[in-house]
This record gives sequence, C-alpha cells and structure tokens, in this order.
Amino acid sequence: MTLFPSPLSVEYREGQVDLSIAFQLISPPFSTLRPSSVEGLTLSEAGIPIRFHHADLPQEGYAVTLAPQGIDVSSSEERGALNALRTLSSLAQEGHVRAQRITDAPGLAMRVFHLDLKDQMLSFDYILRLVDRLAALRYNALLVEYEDKFPYSTDIIPAHPERLTPDEISTLIEHSRERGIEVIPCVPTLGHLEFVLYHRPDLAETDARYQVCPLKAEALTLVKRMVDEVLSLHPSSRFFHVGGDETWYLGRCPECQQVAAREGVASLYGRFMREVLAHVLEQGRRPWIWADMVLAHPDALSYMPRDVIFVDWEYSYYGEEVDYVRNWGGGGIVPAERWEDFPPKFRARYEAYVRPEAASPWVKGFSYTRYLREAGYEVLTGSSVRSYGDPYTHPNWKVHLPNVVAAARVASEAKALGSVVTSWAIRRVLPELTMLGVTAGAGAMWRPEAADEAWLMSFPGQYGELFLGDSLLGWVAWELSSPGLGYDQAVPRERSSDGRYFRNRPWEERVQGSLGGYPNLSDKAVRELSRRIQVAYRALSVLERALEQGNDREEVRLYRLAAEEALLGAWAIRVGARWAQQPEDVTIRKVAQALREQLEALRSRCAREWASYLHPAALEREIRERFEDFERPLVE
Repeated sequence: MTLFPSPLSVEYREGQVDLSIAFQLISPPFSTLRPSSVEGLTLSEAGIPIRFHHADLPQEGYAVTLAPQGIDVSSSEERGALNALRTLSSLAQEGHVRAQRITDAPGLAMRVFHLDLKDQMLSFDYILRLVDRLAALRYNALLVEYEDKFPYSTDIIPAHPERLTPDEISTLIEHSRERGIEVIPCVPTLGHLEFVLYHRPDLAETDARYQVCPLKAEALTLVKRMVDEVLSLHPSSRFFHVGGDETWYLGRCPECQQVAAREGVASLYGRFMREVLAHVLEQGRRPWIWADMVLAHPDALSYMPRDVIFVDWEYSYYGEEVDYVRNWGGGGIVPAERWEDFPPKFRARYEAYVRPEAASPWVKGFSYTRYLREAGYEVLTGSSVRSYGDPYTHPNWKVHLPNVVAAARVASEAKALGSVVTSWAIRRVLPELTMLGVTAGAGAMWRPEAADEAWLMSFPGQYGELFLGDSLLGWVAWELSSPGLGYDQAVPRERSSDGRYFRNRPWEERVQGSLGGYPNLSDKAVRELSRRIQVAYRALSVLERALEQGNDREEVRLYRLAAEEALLGAWAIRVGARWAQQPEDVTIRKVAQALREQLEALRSRCAREWASYLHPAALEREIRERFEDFERPLVE
C-alpha cells in the first residue's frame, strides 16, 4: 500500500494485522476534532483497539505501531492523533497488512489552500466536499477569498445573489475545524476592489475603479468596516489576509501625484497598509499580506509592523533554480542573462538572494522569500494551480506542478512558516480538475525533502494510480496541459456596473493575440491547433476506454468532458477560419453545422455533470459564456 503523503519512516515487523474490521478508540484525545470525519474509518466498540498515548512529538506528528494484539498511537496533540487515523484508514483499504511502526510529521507548519469565490461561485455542498478532500491530503488551513460573496452590509455593496449566508460561513468554519483545517479570511483592502468601487467610484484612485485612493479617509474607514464585518463571522481565526497586491495605480490621482513626487510611491502604499495592518492587530489577529508591492517599492517595508506575515507569491517559477528574474518594480520577468541591465539599486538590494553565485546562469526561485526572512519577517511562499495563461478546459501542469513543488521546497529550506497553493477562479477551470496540482502541493509541503526532481517527474503517474485508478490517467491529465490557444484571451477581465465580470472585447479581437490573426491563422497557430487536436484525440481514447471498463470516478468523467471541449474548440477555430475565407463552400458549411450539433450535445452533458460543483446561477453563466466562445466561429 502506497501511503500519501508518504510518511517519514516505516519499520516492518513480524506478523500480520487484520484491518478489515472496525476500529475501537481507547481513551482518544479528541476535544475539538472529529475522528468520524476521517473517510473510510469505521468505528465500533467491537473493533480492533486503538490505544492513544501522549508523547513528545512534533506538532501534527504521530507514531503508529500496528501489532496483531492491537494498535498504539502516540502524538503530542489531537491533530497528530487525527493524522494517525487518516493513515490507518488508508492502510485499512488493504485489509490485512504487515505489522509495522510508522513515524511521521509535516515538513511545513502551515499548508494552505486558497479558495477563491469570485466569478465562478461554487455550490456550498461542493465547498464542504472540497474541505474533506483537503483534510485527507493534510492541508491545515483554508484561505478564503470571499470578495462579493460575503454577506456585507448593503451600504458597503449590494447583496450578491450567490453570496454565502452567515450560517453557511459558520458551517464552513466548524466543518473545517473538525477536520483540523483553520479558515483564514482574505479581503482585498487597497487594490482588487472593483466589486466595491463600482458602487463607490468616488473612492477610486482612477476611473478604472480598481483601487481605492490611499489618501481618502473615507476609503480607509470603509476598508476597516469590511475587515470588522468579516472578522465578526470568524471569531476563532488567528490570521487575517489583507490582500495588498498589484496596486499598480498608486500615485495616479492629482493628490497622490503630489505626495509621490515629494515622498515616493512607497509612502502612499506603506502608510495606508500600515493603518489596515494595525487595525487587524488591534482585533487580536495576525495579518497576512501579499509581498509583491513591498518588493516593488522596498522603502514601504519600513512601514510594515514586525507581526505581519508576507506571502511571497510567484506563479511562473518552475523550479528552485530558474533562468529568469522577477522584477516587481518594473520589467516583469527578465532573462537572468540580462542581470546587468537591472537598475543598480535593485541589484544592490537583491543580488545576494537572487544570484548568490554570480558566475552561474541560474538564479534562485522564490529568492525574495530569503530576503524577507533575513529582514526579520515570517513568510509563506505562494504557488498556483490556476493562474494566468490557463485555458478554460484544464490547467497548464507543465508550469503549475513544478511551481507548487518548488514553493514547498524553498519554504522548507528558508525555514519559512509554510506555503500557500492558490487557485484563481477567474481562470475558469473547474476546481476538481486542479486536484493533480493540489495533491502534488500537499505531498511536497508534507515531505519537501522527498519532493525532488525524480518525485516530480513521476508524480502524474503516481496520482493516476492512487486517485484515478490507473497511472495512465494521470499522464493523460499531464498531456492535456497546453497554453491556452485563443480562449485564454476570452477570460473576462472587466466589471459591469454591478461589479460583476463581463467580456469587454468582441470575440474576434480577443483571439487575435493567441491566433496571430483571425480568420487568417498564422502557421504557428495552425500547428498548435493540430497538435491540440491530436492530444485531445489520444486523451479521449484513453478516458473513454477507462469509462467503458467501469472507472466512473468523478475526475475521470470531468477530464473526458475537458478533452472533448479542447477537441471541439480547436476544430471550431480551424473550421470557422476556413468558412470565413470560403463562405460559399457547401462542404465546410456542413462540417460547421455538424460541429455546432456536437457542441450543443456537449453543452448539455457539461450542464448535467457540473451541476454538483457550481452554484446554479454560476453554472448557467459558465455554460453560456464558455460555449458562446466555442460556437462563435461557427455562426454565419
């Protein structure tokens, strides 16, 4: 039996242990956690006895001794005991196992998953099921970005029809707590406030209504009210994430221009965020903040209280050593070979962390984590399983898998607090199709020293074997990975008057960047479309065979739909382009009609299958917008 995440050590002993019967808990240490929440664990007074003992072990760590006469579990606290039960539940799937002693403990203290509720709102039932799966993977924190789905007072924002209720939030917190997961609320407090500023444009820095003006006292008052309302429904949360990322509009309004000219942009950011962070600290919570803007404006670091925890997010780094540098202060991602072109102040500040070996062509991934740690701050690394560049249908695992593993390993090496696996809903991939990366992140955070390159390269097959019933299916998920061709440009990027996302450009304009012109496709676009069609055909062949053989797992069915979406979407562009060039061609017209019929049938199947994952209104919107893009090239 392959345990996941893999334990620190397994020592086999003489004898066999029958785990096919129920378990009996003897003097269990549980007060807040619920052992019955462990999937597959059957409890009975007539079951095999599990005796619990207190021992000086790491937090969440445990030791399990399985012998024919019973099972002994040692831990220092109840989370370790619950992890031991999860391991026993996995072993019980084998029925009879060898006598053994298992010792285990996590490599990172905080193993966080980011739940983003903007745009693609999930059904509440699925959110709870997702928590169950995260708990089984040993995540211990859930960072919830509510955005407009939080039940704010209606004078802050009008009530969103898909918002959570206070009772649902309480249920989520309790459901998570019983499984050893701490819910941490996240509220944007300077940028990413479109959902507020579309109703309060007077507080915006610019007409873009993206960021509040940091000089307006009423903006700070409103943000503090939002913080207070969210905290009131999270009475037990130790942490609170204040956002603070991507505030690119600093210094744009006339008043802010004057301050920036006198004191620098860093003062605008630092003073506003200092007030927000102090307010969170006054409520007895420890604040988190995205690190990018302090890295872009290093003088802002002097405004940050020592109790703040930075999240050093970077979604493009594909390893612990990479050949490019992220310059948050301007220039974006730059090849490492151009290091001498960076501003002298940038090089002086960061060179020891980015390029500790000046002669090497490689630079350190997540190098700013080390910088912030040496500056005296607690840090979490931040990776992603859904972010920029993903198509609608599936994540780009060739970027995301190395990213989540590198984030965990760097966090361990830098003695950081932990790591956050983010998942941005605006990218539209169904959350269930991100589980390959979510699981890789879990394994790497639990045993970062074991998640080396060989582990990473074999992981898709391991995931397929453990969770999809066939190692080949994990490689199908990997093979489907592809940069979005056409449809990444269709991601909605603007807000309507009520603060919701909408498509801000016509279809033809949105696909120009990816296709090199439409309907006159570039040679590169034609080759990529052909490759994607071939990959989708191969994936469909494997997935349909698995389904025919009785493998009816949810994820297998969803990947089958994703492969068909990728296939028909690529064909629609190819056929649509030909049709636009030859509108009188009867054969092309018939092919286009056949594709429309196949897309309509796929639309119906997706609506049925996705209903258990998405809020009903979000489902209707997702189906409509996604298939409008798929069908658009085939409309006369």
